[in-house]
Amino acid sequence: MIGKTVICYDYRFTYEEVKKCISFSIGIFYKEITKLHRLAKRLRNERVKNGFINCK
Repeated sequence: MIGKTVICYDYRFTYEEVKKCISFSIGIFYKEITKLHRLAKRLRNERVKNGFINCK
């Protein structure tokens, strides 16, 4: 079942902070950020496997 939710946050990350956290395995919320990074890589690989074309 999907319902309405509210997300409250106390901190916003910059791209540089997240990149540093992933590259050097340090920082606030390191475990959570690396889990999200692994998930993003898995989803990206699935899109490529299913025919996604990256036009960068």
